[in-house]
Amino acid sequence: SRQTGPERLELALDSRDARLSLDPRTQPAEVRRFTLRARYLPEPGRLEVNRLDLQLDGSPFLIRPALQRPRHLGLGVLDLDATIPGMLSPKTVVALWPKEQSPDARDWIRDHVAVGRMGAAVFRIRLPPGGIPARHAIREDQVRLTYAFDGSDILAYDGLPVIHAARGVGGLLGDTFRMTVQSGSIEGVGL
Repeated sequence: SRQTGPERLELALDSRDARLSLDPRTQPAEVRRFTLRARYLPEPGRLEVNRLDLQLDGSPFLIRPALQRPRHLGLGVLDLDATIPGMLSPKTVVALWPKEQSPDARDWIRDHVAVGRMGAAVFRIRLPPGGIPARHAIREDQVRLTYAFDGSDILAYDGLPVIHAARGVGGLLGDTFRMTVQSGSIEGVGL
């Protein structure tokens, strides 16, 4: 009706050959393909993304988020599940990583992982109504990201030699960031 508005709003977008960056300080990533199918349900204040597929840096993304923002609350509830089956460059990872989310881990990757590929990632984000209050720890059940890396040059700490051709796994679990090097070399010596 005109007073209450539509029961739902359906959204369909398609694009090719665009650029994307979530932080103006980073170089945008190339988006080769983008498809979005979503619907908005005004009464519960819920946005459901049925399909969000894009190809960045030669890798496909498969994302299935749901965002609910009840009218009586400021920030909404976020449920996000995503997979990146392919691998991305560290520059693309940083370009896509919102600077507000775990900025220390994001900046560490920007400053310490020079080359290589990162991916085969699985995201699971569950944020409560109103988000996470300032100065509260992010719990593992709220943010979970696991990924692999390969062919990376990693400077673990300033003053240490670079780990070349590093391969391994990493994760962001709550507010804890980890990288485990399973193979690589330091100054020509294999790990």
